[in-house]
Amino acid sequence: MTKRRSRKNVSSRRTGRVLDLHGDTARQARAKILNAVETAQPPEAILCIHGYGSSGQGGGLGQAIRKFAHDRLLQNGSIRGYVYCEDLTNPTEMDNPYYKPNIDLYHEYLETHPGLANYAGNDGVTILML
Repeated sequence: MTKRRSRKNVSSRRTGRVLDLHGDTARQARAKILNAVETAQPPEAILCIHGYGSSGQGGGLGQAIRKFAHDRLLQNGSIRGYVYCEDLTNPTEMDNPYYKPNIDLYHEYLETHPGLANYAGNDGVTILML
């Protein structure tokens, strides 16, 4: 008999907390993210794995999570910054003056969470940094 892998939210010092949000609605994902942010011990990173979407054009869940991170969490100070993992391999985003503070914060977090580097270039992951 084979064991089924359970979908648990895993925490690791190397990567930070991992939230697998595949299959969740935007509302469910926001609730999980809020809970993770409220129970986190800064400085912590939260990997939001939302996938890229079946259309190949980027998924609605990822867009909803990113809008939520920007509009609510960053504005009220719950998070210090966030990065879209695909931007970590995009040279034009690395120097974007509006986004550069988030990229710099990501590099600061790499010192304490080196596993974050494994997600660079992944369109289906957003990292929230507390």
